[in-house]
Parts: sequence; structure tokens; C-alpha cells
Amino acid sequence: MRIKFTGRWNKQSLKNAICEAIDELQFYDIEFLSGVNLYFHGENINFDKIEIRNENDAPVMFIYDNNIPIIKPRKRKRRKAPVISLEDFRRNKTDKNK
Repeated sequence: MRIKFTGRWNKQSLKNAICEAIDELQFYDIEFLSGVNLYFHGENINFDKIEIRNENDAPVMFIYDNNIPIIKPRKRKRRKAPVISLEDFRRNKTDKNK
């Protein structure tokens, strides 16, 4: 699944649009999201690109980790019918007919 926001957004309106898009997922019975990536280019008011860099002049990546354990619902065990021998079945049937 991909949600794409095009154009230039200010922070508040983008935050509202992202929250609204995530809220819309409830209509598709989606409860969890995984593998979420958010890529963007920062600009100031004059359209100058701003990039956050560390002391080694490398671009900074922010990683937010939410380690929720995956709990899968248990499958119901099927009850198996008892195994009886055909001889016993025939004996019980003839005993009942008498």
C-alpha cells in the first residue's frame, strides 16, 4: 500500500493529512502498519532546501522503533472422533438389535 502526498506542505497541514489518511484505514479493517517510510525534503520559507547533517557531514536518519510483539490468534484444535474397531461396532449394533 502506498500513500503519496505531492506538492509543498507546511508541517501542520501535512500532520493533519497524514493522521486523516491513517484514520481512513479503519474502513479496510487495517489495525497495524509495518514497514512505514516517510521521505521528504525540508525547505525554508524562501524555498531553500534544508538538510539535517551530523558532525561528519552525513545526512541524518531518524528511526522510531515500536517493538510490539506479534501475537497471532491460536487456531482451534479439532476434536478427532474416537477410533473404534469395526468388530466392536458390529458387536454393539447386534447387541442393541436383540
